[in-house]
Amino acid sequence: MKLIIILFAFFINISSYAQSAKDSTEPMVLYQGKTIAGAYKKYAVGLHAMNQPFTDSLDNCETRSSISKIEGVQFTSSGATLEVFRFTDKNNHQWAIPTSIEKLNKFDREAANSLIRVGKTYFIIFQICGSGGFPDLIELFDLSAIQLKSK
Repeated sequence: MKLIIILFAFFINISSYAQSAKDSTEPMVLYQGKTIAGAYKKYAVGLHAMNQPFTDSLDNCETRSSISKIEGVQFTSSGATLEVFRFTDKNNHQWAIPTSIEKLNKFDREAANSLIRVGKTYFIIFQICGSGGFPDLIELFDLSAIQLKSK
């Protein structure tokens, strides 16, 4: 029940970030702004439409979601772009998911690189395709960006 409440609050909260992304099929970084010590700062809280989901039954794809802690990351050989992140889902399956961050412009790529950190927990939507289970990242949201208010 607690997980359902957290996910509901998450989707209510993240919907304000995603309004501009609602009809977008282009990969993008979702930002949240905050005033700290009188200075306004914008920081990345999610990745949207990093890959388009396959929806045809002949594609042999399955969309999955997971609330998971990142266990490892891998950068490109130049070190400029986070290429893959690794996590274990609730069924104890380990996944290494390509980020597709290379599709973003330089500014958003830098923000996305700083968004994904080992040890942080995220809500991840990904797709597994083909008989080999090839993964694609669809969406990723930083759970620490959720601000639940208790009454």
